[in-house]
Amino acid sequence: MADIEDLRAGLVSQLEKLEKEIGRLDSKDPVSRNKSIKKLNDFVKEVESDLKQYETEVLSVSVKQAQKYQESLKQLNAKYENLKKSFEQKKIAGTDRERLFRGIKKMDDRDPSEMQTEEVIQRLKETQENDIEALLGIQGHVERFNEMADNINAQLDDQIRKLDQVNAIAKDTESELKRTQRFIRQFLRNIYTDKILICLIVLIFIAIVTLLILNITGITKKLSNNVDVVTKSNNNSSNSSSSGTNSGGSSNTNTGKRFLNYGNSNNQVQVIKMLGEFIMSILI
Repeated sequence: MADIEDLRAGLVSQLEKLEKEIGRLDSKDPVSRNKSIKKLNDFVKEVESDLKQYETEVLSVSVKQAQKYQESLKQLNAKYENLKKSFEQKKIAGTDRERLFRGIKKMDDRDPSEMQTEEVIQRLKETQENDIEALLGIQGHVERFNEMADNINAQLDDQIRKLDQVNAIAKDTESELKRTQRFIRQFLRNIYTDKILICLIVLIFIAIVTLLILNITGITKKLSNNVDVVTKSNNNSSNSSSSGTNSGGSSNTNTGKRFLNYGNSNNQVQVIKMLGEFIMSILI
């Protein structure tokens, strides 16, 4: 843990030093500038190596400990990349400026009055060619920067397109969830409606069966009353008959009543049984 802290502190100090040295390049003469650029090239490589070592150390610790240094590593990498780009731009600007004024410096080494006309013209042509070369170099750098900007814009457009796709997917998902919720509510409403209808049908059916049972019971009682009337009339008309005959008629009459009553009760049991089976089939 102490090694990681030391590496982080050292990188912070190195990046601050690198930033200061890059800022001083503009104030130096060409000779000192070139020397400083060479030293800074080595220093940039050293900082990059230390950054990689720091990243390796962060990845080697546990996940819980690594989370503490992830943000620090990200900030150090970002600062290093910015300083590196700034340093490259300084080098390009210094090289172009050196090329631009190279011909003029050569020309200033001698007094123009000591030169022949043709020699002056030749030097001017060389200076012009150097200037054109420097301008073409600057134009090439500008084109490269424009290409980099176009690539960055393309990447940004691609990211925006992906974000739009994610947003569209999220909206579609939200719409599907709302539609599903609506279907579930409709399904539950239909279930409740079906249950109510089933209950009503069962109640109506029970009422109808009850009425039928009452009607059947009433008809049976009427038949029993008719049998009693017929039996009494037969008894009155056959008073002179023997006791054996009377007892036989009474026995037959009682047998008929029991048969009717048995038929009545049996029908009721069958109807109630059928009703129970029907209700159970509906509920199941």
